Amino acid sequence: RMGWAKLIVATIGIGFLANFLIFGIFYLINPLAFIWLYPLVSMAFMIVAVLYIAIDANNVKHHIEDGCALTNSIAVSFAFTLYTDYMILFWKVLKILIMVVAVFGKRK
Repeated sequence: RMGWAKLIVATIGIGFLANFLIFGIFYLINPLAFIWLYPLVSMAFMIVAVLYIAIDANNVKHHIEDGCALTNSIAVSFAFTLYTDYMILFWKVLKILIMVVAVFGKRK
């Protein structure tokens, strides 16, 4: 079992690795096509983040409906899970907006 600090570090590391593998290598191969593909892939990741939120909210609902005791540690775990899911969703939306402004904001 991992502690919360190790879990956060591992999640950030996996996120950076996946981001490099998807975007970094593609950018090295074809930088011009990267500008158009990046928002599409980010939107796909945003949809995945919304699915994670739905799954985690469903897990909380089923836990409460099953009559299981909601201890402080379980409540904090559920809250942290949903909070990180919303942070990921916000980050994806922000990245899409920054990319759109960077590409289309230069036109005069």
